[in-house]
Amino acid sequence: MRPLFARRISVVLWGIVLLLAGRSVYLTVMQYRVWESAGGLSRYLLPPYRGIGYFISYSIFHHWGPYLVSGVFAVLFYYGARWYNKKHGERFFEREEPVAGALAFLIVGWPGVVVYVIAFVAVFVLASIIATLIRGKAFRLSPYYFWLPVAIFVILIDALILYQTWWWSLLKL
Repeated sequence: MRPLFARRISVVLWGIVLLLAGRSVYLTVMQYRVWESAGGLSRYLLPPYRGIGYFISYSIFHHWGPYLVSGVFAVLFYYGARWYNKKHGERFFEREEPVAGALAFLIVGWPGVVVYVIAFVAVFVLASIIATLIRGKAFRLSPYYFWLPVAIFVILIDALILYQTWWWSLLKL
């Protein structure tokens, strides 16, 4: 019997999508209110002084953009992993792994996707080397248990360290 999380991972994925969309809607509404109520020049960025298109493009770029970009990576990973796994007789991924990987790509946002790919490959290769050394022979390790922990690690180092670096600000939308 599979664990509850594995059985419900698609529900979790769609719940996260709704949470991220809700977060983006909230930030968009709050941005509008701040610009509207500010006594300075920001009110001139909203109608009737400027078309609503400017505000919408600003909101999409700043509040929706990071998760739209990581969502593209998530969709590409999901369909790519399913296709590759099917092509090779279902031997690379467990049934719910493409969804777990897609969820991981989605929650790290942009530019976290860049760090996530590097961190995931590094952790997986290191774990494979350690498993092979412990077993004393070639051992194929499954990435099943690495998708979400590495994503959480990337989110934490993003929030604590990476946001302060110059190259992170260059990648940030």
